[in-house]
Amino acid sequence: MSLSIEEIERIKNIVKQAPSEQQQELLQGELLKLPQEELEELQKTQQCPFCLMVENKISTTKIYEDDFCLAVLEINPANSGHTLLFPKSHSKSLEELSTEESETIYKSLNNITIAILKMSEGVNILTSIKSSAGAKFEHLVFNIIPRKKGDKVYIQWQPSPQKQEDLEEIAKNIISHLPKKKKEKAKEISEEDFEKKMIKPKHRIPH
Repeated sequence: MSLSIEEIERIKNIVKQAPSEQQQELLQGELLKLPQEELEELQKTQQCPFCLMVENKISTTKIYEDDFCLAVLEINPANSGHTLLFPKSHSKSLEELSTEESETIYKSLNNITIAILKMSEGVNILTSIKSSAGAKFEHLVFNIIPRKKGDKVYIQWQPSPQKQEDLEEIAKNIISHLPKKKKEKAKEISEEDFEKKMIKPKHRIPH
């Protein structure tokens, strides 16, 4: 059953009429109630919440900001200090980022992780790309989650052992899709060229 226009407008009005500091929490709460197919339909009719954060249209607690990315505290954290880092551009995946964006985001990710490690026992860095992986929005976001022994964060999956020949075939497939790096040709210097390039003294040094 698709989401009705009335339901879309109801959610929009709830968020719009709330104080700015409550909008993000209300939006996430309403979205969590929706089935995945209805959530996808709603996404087509409203602006991305991460883009709204970038535009300061949703109140946030900022950790870090530069020209390419923004980091804010998650208002419904897995653990205290749970941080969201995302590009300011509406990029859906890593491959949509420019080289400069990638370098800046990874540097920021590293710096924030180091900072959080100083106040926690460990850190998980998680991201979900596309709905089949659990992504609720089409905006790349890294979850930086502080960890401590005995917390209530569970990240697990059912292992599925594979044969060595299958692993090798999968490895070949992944390698074939890796970006190709341009190889720089090493300049070979012949002995004759080396002699010419050497700086020879004009006068012998007497013994």
